[in-house]
Amino acid sequence: MTKENEMPELPEVTIFKEYFDSTSLHREIKDVTVSNEFVLKDISVNQFQNKLKGQQFDSTERRGKYLFIEVSPEKFYLLLHFGMTGSLSYYKSTGDQPDYARIIIDFKNGFHLSYNSQRMLGEIRLLDNMQEYIEEHKIGRDAMDKALTEEAFKKLLDHRKGIVKSVLMNQEVISGIGNEFSDEILFHAKIHPKTKIQDLSDTELHKIYKQMKEVLQTAIDHRTNYGELKDSFLLANREKEGKCPNCHSKLETIQVSGRTAYYCPKCQSTG
Repeated sequence: MTKENEMPELPEVTIFKEYFDSTSLHREIKDVTVSNEFVLKDISVNQFQNKLKGQQFDSTERRGKYLFIEVSPEKFYLLLHFGMTGSLSYYKSTGDQPDYARIIIDFKNGFHLSYNSQRMLGEIRLLDNMQEYIEEHKIGRDAMDKALTEEAFKKLLDHRKGIVKSVLMNQEVISGIGNEFSDEILFHAKIHPKTKIQDLSDTELHKIYKQMKEVLQTAIDHRTNYGELKDSFLLANREKEGKCPNCHSKLETIQVSGRTAYYCPKCQSTG
């Protein structure tokens, strides 16, 4: 579950990855239907179809908000980015085909996988080299990368300028965190979203790192069913007249990097 006007972030894409892994790996592709070519980037419909037919998906890797799928035996990658309304569906009966299915992959086992996107703000690409794409598009360290230690996290922010919420959302610095989860992380760390990075103490950086890992993992563990997090998370309260789940003060909003940030003026009083 993600709000319609927000882009899927790291927890949602993690769930998409797990769903793909459990349904679509190691199945031979029989056919590919493209109902709207707008989501395809840098490749024609015919090239996309011909490249995938007869292949199979071997493995997946998520980096931030991107899902990379290794295709064999030819050895290339299918890249999925989900935009604001993207999702995946695996089904057998064509009567179960979801609305806004833009790409449909038919497997030889009789099942289908569709990439769905109402607003078509996502994208699909075929890549020869995943690492080259990551480097060329400057996709930063994944927020849930086990190698992203607290020390490495602090080094990423060292000498950076700007406000903390904007930096957390900067995909070239740390990938996977967007508008909703930057708010959530800062709420749990009790730090105002407009606090300047250079003004953060070592203790505050520790809190942000700790909450980044814990908040994202909690969302993943709850399968992004954010209604279950109402007692402690902002996510279910991000609305007009929304209340802080801790002190019950009315949440306030500010504009940060063109996005609406929610915060508690009492619990996050400095900035």
